[in-house]
Amino acid sequence: MTKPRGTGAAPARRLRILIAEDNPVNERVARTLLEKQGHTVLVAHNGREALAVAQREKLDVILMDVQMPEMDGFAATAAIRDMESGTGNRVPIVGVTAHATARDRRLCLAAGMDTYLSKPIRPEMLFAAIDEVIPGRREGVAPAAPAPTDRSLATVAVLDEAGLLEVVSGNSDLLRELAELFLEDSPERLLEIRKALDSGNLAALQRAAHTLKGSASSLCGKRTAELALRLEELADTRDLPAARLSYPALADEVVKLQRALVLLAGRAKR
Repeated sequence: MTKPRGTGAAPARRLRILIAEDNPVNERVARTLLEKQGHTVLVAHNGREALAVAQREKLDVILMDVQMPEMDGFAATAAIRDMESGTGNRVPIVGVTAHATARDRRLCLAAGMDTYLSKPIRPEMLFAAIDEVIPGRREGVAPAAPAPTDRSLATVAVLDEAGLLEVVSGNSDLLRELAELFLEDSPERLLEIRKALDSGNLAALQRAAHTLKGSASSLCGKRTAELALRLEELADTRDLPAARLSYPALADEVVKLQRALVLLAGRAKR
């Protein structure tokens, strides 16, 4: 099993890494963590872009979000493996998934990914996953973050401040940037959710709730992430009446998280 290393440890070598991720908060977190380690980072916002980058660039590792628009991570990985067929080249691909389940691991490996990493992205797990897939350094599957066992939100803080400060390694500028990204992005996601609820578009509802869940989870907003997950699950089970009833609590929680992020960023700036 790969031993996770901290954010301050120097990497064994500098790498060219592609991040395929459509969520701006998740992408910014991963990019900053990798660039601080001295790696060169390229970014794609959907599977088609990832495939195009893989065709023209020499890459050491790809971080592939499995759920993206236009072409998802599974299809993009399969296309990259087809492209590599007969060339003798194989770029390591780390699947990034919001669900730490055995089924997701099987899907990632079946698509041609080398391992997988569960969201929210945490420094030690990210580095362990990359270390694992670099040739000559594979030591086993990177451990996934444990799935929550208690769905009650009564004792959960709006924002896990200590957790978020760990994610940004105490970098107040990055903290402020992530807070601003969430302040810009979350109202758009709520609007998408509201429109999907009004029109009964369950696919759009699931996508918007999934995106909001990912952003909140990366920022350690556990209550918002959990409420967004519940809405995503209701869309998946096609329970539109229950989804409509669940929306107000999510909207209220997003506002609370926005305020908590602003307050934390303000304190960190001093």
